[in-house]
Amino acid sequence: MMDRAGKLKTNLSGEAAYKSFTPAPLPPNPPIELDSEAVKLLVKANKQLALLEGIATRIPNVNLFVSITESIEGMGRAAKTALRLFAYLEENPIIEIQKTADALGTTFKTISASVRRLCEMRILAQNSGDQRNRTFSYAAYLDILREGT
Repeated sequence: MMDRAGKLKTNLSGEAAYKSFTPAPLPPNPPIELDSEAVKLLVKANKQLALLEGIATRIPNVNLFVSITESIEGMGRAAKTALRLFAYLEENPIIEIQKTADALGTTFKTISASVRRLCEMRILAQNSGDQRNRTFSYAAYLDILREGT
């Protein structure tokens, strides 16, 4: 089957058979025509890629970020709030539960449960010992920020 994009080809035979895609040679025939809507979409996509690239450069240790994110995603229903909290920690590596709940537009109880889970995972550590106005820090992130200073 050949179309403008290319063709799907069967390789080998019997049980070892598999299909592969062979792209058509460039430039495409007939040429791609970009109307104003397509250009707008391409510009928007390019801006989003630039934003993503900028965000990626701010992650000081990608492996640490991926490993923590994967651990949080394994929390089940609690993962959504924990991921929001984890994203918040990038700009606020030292937090208080009530202020964080207010900033994220959720309840003290919800953030408290996420903080507890992140402490159990050793992502967050409690700084102050008293029960009221406790502060927590994202120690691994703070250590990365302190490197070389």
